[in-house]
Amino acid sequence: MPKYLLITLVGLALAWASGVSRAADEQVYILDNAPSSAEVSEDSAKALLRGQRRNWDSGQAATVVLPSRNSINYDKTAEMIFQTSGTIMQRTWFRLVFGGRVNAPKYFDSDEQIVSWINEYEGAVGVVISDTEPNVSGSVQVIPTS
Repeated sequence: MPKYLLITLVGLALAWASGVSRAADEQVYILDNAPSSAEVSEDSAKALLRGQRRNWDSGQAATVVLPSRNSINYDKTAEMIFQTSGTIMQRTWFRLVFGGRVNAPKYFDSDEQIVSWINEYEGAVGVVISDTEPNVSGSVQVIPTS
């Protein structure tokens, strides 16, 4: 019996260590397609992503783009941007939307869909978690988070 316990513990430790090393390579990138050519700060973009602000500095409404519940980055985004779980992140957004304080975010299942949507729509801001910097076009700014 102790032999199986030891094997199980070693297996769990190895699985945990591989997950930690993979996560260490990943970086959170905020992508913004702001309506003006002005540089957007990380704090300003995070305020939009968290629903603390509704509009860009120019007054144009921001469209927040987040990973959906089906995305592999759903909980990671919640932890890294909101310091909470994915479920709480979504509940927070529901309260903000139904309270009339912000516009509803767009949800996508993959980082590729998020990047594509932000590339296409001016005023969009979103989060991508990747081990490489996303490939963006036009006026889209990539902000690595600290």
